[in-house]
Amino acid sequence: MSVINTNVKALYTQNALKASGRDQSVAMQQLSTGKRINSAKDDAAGLAISKRMTQQIRSLDMAIKNAGDAVALIQTAEGATSSITDMLQRMRELSIQAINDTNAQDQRGYLDLEFQQLKQQIQTITNQTQWNGFAILNGTAGESVGAKPIYKASSYGSFYDKVSFNPEPLDLDPTETVTLNASDKFLKSGTFTSLVAADGSISGQFTFEDGSVKSLTSQGWFPDLVISGHQITITASSGLVSADVTSARFENSVPKDFEPGDTPFFKINRSMPSVAPMLDSDLEINGVPIPAATAASDRLSPRANAATSAIARAAAINSKTAETGVAAKVNPSIVSGISMVNGAVVTGTLNINGFITPQFSSTLNNLNETRNTVVNAINAVSAQTGVKAVNSGFDNQGIRLVAQDGRNVEVGFNSTGSDSDFGARIGLSQGLKTGTYSLESSSEGQVNLTSSGDWARAGIRTGNYSDNISVLTTRPRPWVSDPTKIEVLGGGDLVINGTPIRGADPLDDVLSSTVSATSSRAGSAIALAAAINASSLETGVTAVARPAGTSASATPTTTTSDPAYLYLNGAAVSINLTANEDPGVRLNNIIAEINQQQGMHGVLADKINGDRLRLRTPDGRNLSIWTSTALSELGLSGTSATYNSNASFNFTGATTVYGHLSLKSDQPLTLSPGANGFGVNGDFRSLAFEAGTYGGEVPDDESQLTPPRTGRLSFHVGANAAQSLSIDLADFGSKGPITGEITGDVALAGSEQRVNRIDSSDNAKEMLGKLDRVLDRVNGNRAMMGAVMNRLEYVIENLSNVSLNTEASRSQIEDADYAKASTELARTQIMQQAATSVLAQANMDQQTVLKLLQ
Repeated sequence: MSVINTNVKALYTQNALKASGRDQSVAMQQLSTGKRINSAKDDAAGLAISKRMTQQIRSLDMAIKNAGDAVALIQTAEGATSSITDMLQRMRELSIQAINDTNAQDQRGYLDLEFQQLKQQIQTITNQTQWNGFAILNGTAGESVGAKPIYKASSYGSFYDKVSFNPEPLDLDPTETVTLNASDKFLKSGTFTSLVAADGSISGQFTFEDGSVKSLTSQGWFPDLVISGHQITITASSGLVSADVTSARFENSVPKDFEPGDTPFFKINRSMPSVAPMLDSDLEINGVPIPAATAASDRLSPRANAATSAIARAAAINSKTAETGVAAKVNPSIVSGISMVNGAVVTGTLNINGFITPQFSSTLNNLNETRNTVVNAINAVSAQTGVKAVNSGFDNQGIRLVAQDGRNVEVGFNSTGSDSDFGARIGLSQGLKTGTYSLESSSEGQVNLTSSGDWARAGIRTGNYSDNISVLTTRPRPWVSDPTKIEVLGGGDLVINGTPIRGADPLDDVLSSTVSATSSRAGSAIALAAAINASSLETGVTAVARPAGTSASATPTTTTSDPAYLYLNGAAVSINLTANEDPGVRLNNIIAEINQQQGMHGVLADKINGDRLRLRTPDGRNLSIWTSTALSELGLSGTSATYNSNASFNFTGATTVYGHLSLKSDQPLTLSPGANGFGVNGDFRSLAFEAGTYGGEVPDDESQLTPPRTGRLSFHVGANAAQSLSIDLADFGSKGPITGEITGDVALAGSEQRVNRIDSSDNAKEMLGKLDRVLDRVNGNRAMMGAVMNRLEYVIENLSNVSLNTEASRSQIEDADYAKASTELARTQIMQQAATSVLAQANMDQQTVLKLLQ
């Protein structure tokens, strides 16, 4: 059947022509690009697989380059360490030569010159060996690794408020003197001047150290001054003395009357409490005695007590750092304020570290404004005093003083009124604050503290602090002889690491005796530790009750032979005394009797300094001691023990010693007073806490020791994440763990303080051992470098193999098969030609139909 409208034959042919055209296009594209897959439509899955292989191959190629660069870097480092090895070998040769007695002393000095120069060159190589612009042998390349030094133990500071005023009577002429009775009753510092009038009366004035003046008169019912013959009395009404003080005039030791026109005067000096400085061997670190602290080491603190400062003690400790491996860092000195009370306006000035503040006045019924006023006055002289004042923001905390450099802080009042009232109005106490220091050690370093003297003068309790935790041992608490003076931790008194600590609960202490009225379970170290530990999860700090203790100041006397009873925490200890026995024998007997009944009273007895009695409560319970026998006979002279001739087991009037605390944390611990820290319910300071932050890792810029000086270089030697290889390159210089044992004193070259030297036979012998250890470390590091380089060579070989095989696999997926593609091209070309011819014939059929219609 003939169809006119639709040329079906032509349509079939056109479709065939299009199909063969597409196949021909694909074949030509494959032949021209060499790839079987030129777009996703060619092979969607194959394209995804091949592209993933491409990224793998390119990454492998870059990893090969990385590994090659790593080999080059390590070769550079190893080449430098080869030079260091050669120099260390030469230094050992020099040491061997210096030991030999064929060398005179001056000749050993010449050998030491080369020895010191080689140390300098090792340091130079360490600093100058670079790759790609950065040093690779000083421990700074890559990521810093290794545990940082830790502040493992902190000392305690103290605030001493027993300020005294010492008059200095001035001679009227070389033959005359003025004496004073009861000079300890003076309350102010300054200068007293007077004038005897024609009628025999006297008037005067007192000039405070800030220049303000108070007039004194002998008139009225309550005169300030009274004159009688050769005596002048300063009365308590003057406000200058706590009770009447009489000055007497003498000429050649004979009383001489004051006469009209005489101008007797004297000066009154304020004296801060005298604190015993740290002496030789009061502190021993890792078996090394620490020398005495001296005022010469502290140029910042006021001179009188400079030897007692944290700066002076830290300097003494740091003078032995090379031997102990422990350094001391001075913490900021923080003087906590006191609770403030409203009252009448007071006016005065402060003497801060010997400098007078501008005069200020309190603000009536506005304690915060008063604090701001006083803070501004103190900070006006901060440049001179080194002390900055801070408004605590709380009426119960007053004003806080901070000396960032750790110097001692001395505070004195200049006011016409009572010093206690003045302090309560402004939120400060007058007195002396000694600062604290922290002991720094490497993470693996030992910090073992012992004492052959009095550890309290060093401000840090003996013990082993080698664990990698921060430890703060609070200072011993004062003895309590008055039950109204017992201090108990209340809620809001203490904040640790930002967390308020609950109040102490007497139920937490089931050990302390309460026979003596001065012994409180709520105030004990056990209850205090329990309150802190109740918040350990929040603070990260745990507290351990430390012993309450007391030590005798003398050996026992041996005049008594009567039986004696010693009462320890209410338990009676019977001791048989023999007259004229050896004091050491008596002391041993006392110790034996006490320790035999330790389970009853919880007190452990031993000797201190070999011949004196020491009593302690190892579990931290309170310690109350009393006896009806003379204290000296029981070796209790100078202790907290109470003597009462009628004492028995139920005696309530004994003095009590309270234990203190050790606070421990894996992190720094910060102590601060709470909102009620100095209120009526508790006293942050009397509970032996010191505001500040203690412990933790040592920042690199603060470290007195060697911070971790090992750099970890990571080389990415794979196509994917986490496919890396690393090498630790330590510091080969004076501060590093490799050669530091020899080069650590390189900065002291030419100084007599240098430690590593071969200018004597003994020094050279000592150097041999050090050089052997250093060479072993250098050789070990070189071996490690060689091992890593060899490993990298194998890494490169393996990466090359993987890259090659991955490329082969990718080729199978995406590369064109030229034989197949060329055959396909020939086939499609033939099909194109045939289809074209057939299409022409199909179109001829239409012409045939047309002819039929003609």
